[in-house]
Amino acid sequence: MTAFIRLGLILWALVQAFPAGGNATPAPSPRPAAVAGSPLPQRVYIWQRVWSPALCRSLRAHAGEFATLDVLAAELSFAGAAPAASYAAPDWALLRELGVPVALVVRVGPCRSTWGPDTAEARLVLAAGARVLAQARAGGVEPVELQLDYDSATSRLREYGGLLRQVRTALAPPRLAITTLPTWLGSADFGALVAGTDTYVLQVHGLDRPDAPDRPYVLCDPGRAARWIRQAAALGRPFRVALPAYGYRVAVDLTGQFRGLQAEGRAKAWPLGTTKRAVWADPPQIARLVGELLAHPPAACESLCWFRFPCEDDRLAWRWPTLAEVMNGREPRADLVMHTCPGEDGALDIVLENRGTNQAAPVPFRVNWRGAKLVAAEGAGGWRCERDGEGRIVLTPPAGDAAGPVFPGDSVRVGWLRLDATVVPEAVPVAVP
Repeated sequence: MTAFIRLGLILWALVQAFPAGGNATPAPSPRPAAVAGSPLPQRVYIWQRVWSPALCRSLRAHAGEFATLDVLAAELSFAGAAPAASYAAPDWALLRELGVPVALVVRVGPCRSTWGPDTAEARLVLAAGARVLAQARAGGVEPVELQLDYDSATSRLREYGGLLRQVRTALAPPRLAITTLPTWLGSADFGALVAGTDTYVLQVHGLDRPDAPDRPYVLCDPGRAARWIRQAAALGRPFRVALPAYGYRVAVDLTGQFRGLQAEGRAKAWPLGTTKRAVWADPPQIARLVGELLAHPPAACESLCWFRFPCEDDRLAWRWPTLAEVMNGREPRADLVMHTCPGEDGALDIVLENRGTNQAAPVPFRVNWRGAKLVAAEGAGGWRCERDGEGRIVLTPPAGDAAGPVFPGDSVRVGWLRLDATVVPEAVPVAVP
């Protein structure tokens, strides 16, 4: 090689190392493409084990609003005599059709393992990871990431780091991510743990358990969440923020003792006498937090992640109009309207409708009319109907959370009435003291 050629190659290398406009800086970690011009990309968890027609319809309608779909692929349990794995059944053909990047999530249940390479627990994690990666690829979907969702004890993060090294070596995932708890941020072992990943997901919701049946329970405290996010940003490692778009059912027995939580799936068959109440992530509060994050994206924050994807047959998740508003930092508003429409045999059905963008607890309504006499009236779906003088009835929803929220777009028949003349009743909310 001549001296002239060697000099040319050296100059070319210098140009690549020091681009115009400043000194060389380390290449930033890869970031997902932004969605709809958002300063922070937004992802969403798909947590269903079985993909229903309703979920598939919702995905076709709204999956394109997200930078990445984080798909539950497997759950590992260590509660029995031997470790066990159960696998979800994603619709790989649909995911391939949607064309949105897909990350695979393996949920790891509570475990006391040391995660050594010779342990059955570590072998199951590796086998499950290998299987879900192979399943996705066989379905024509190339995953962009493998994510472990494991709530390790803070005192055992060093052992968990050993498991991550095994996953990295044995599976060579495109990217490796883990979910993390805010309590881990102050651990001396946290830095080394996340150094073994490409990114981590900071979960800021669903962290506390109600300690009394009637005590207020906040699924996500925006003030605490903001402090944890600032703490994570100060560490300088790439991270994401997991935010809630769901609710819990809190179960209490006859003595008033807390018996459990349910955040997903079909309603559990609790023992006789168990009372349940719903606790929801508050959309306006979360919207204000999101607005702040979008206006001032935290350092090293890659994206926001929503748990979980809205679907009409998931009664414990927000509906799409609510999530769409909150994703943009706008506070959704409910708009409950009661009206009548023709029913059977000349009766008028009484319908409660939510024309807003936020879900709402049902409230009593008074139905008024003039120029006709009441022949009969009755509530439906647990609603109680009572006369309130001449030309008026009051409809009251079931006590507690029995009726559930009225989601945006919901139209619920709550009763009927029959009048002796054709008139159009008017319905107005009743002020509740």
